[in-house]
Amino acid sequence: AYEAAPAFEAAPVAPADREPPQFYTSFDEDPFAEEPKKKISHSFESLVGKPYQLEEKEDRDVLITALFLNEDKTVTLGQTNGPLCSKCSGTWDVIETGSEKKGPFRLTIVRTYGAGHNSGKFHDIGKFEYDVKREFCGHIGNVGESVSISGVMYGLDEYADYELGYFSIIDTSSEKINLEQLRQSETFQRY
Repeated sequence: AYEAAPAFEAAPVAPADREPPQFYTSFDEDPFAEEPKKKISHSFESLVGKPYQLEEKEDRDVLITALFLNEDKTVTLGQTNGPLCSKCSGTWDVIETGSEKKGPFRLTIVRTYGAGHNSGKFHDIGKFEYDVKREFCGHIGNVGESVSISGVMYGLDEYADYELGYFSIIDTSSEKINLEQLRQSETFQRY
């Protein structure tokens, strides 16, 4: 036997003299918070002089590299779990006119890799070098008290700029590292 579903009862309507509920975004003040939220604001100066960990997420691979953002807007790269390059260079900046999509943080890294060998045979092309260029565009925030930057990673070549994956940069200064010793150690190598 078939039974009819119970009739739907409408929810009671709030009286006209009541205020409608207030909604807020993550950027607004939370009216229920015990303390008001601090506005997160980072500038060029707040990022300089700290060690970071760069995580590049391309396809199923995650490349992790030690990173130092220098005051002269250059980059010092350190140990990595990725392929070793013969040389690298990079620049970074925080731009005021960052778009909502790309964010204000910009990092460009060019890594040079060597390949091939000289066997002396006719079909051997010999040794050669090639550059891999990446641009990282993202938003700056906090994870706890540490700086965090995340966004999109782009491949740069002579034909086009294309989206490759995602990245995150995590402030590792809370690990109580002596920065001067770190910069002089083999962990960081300025190219």
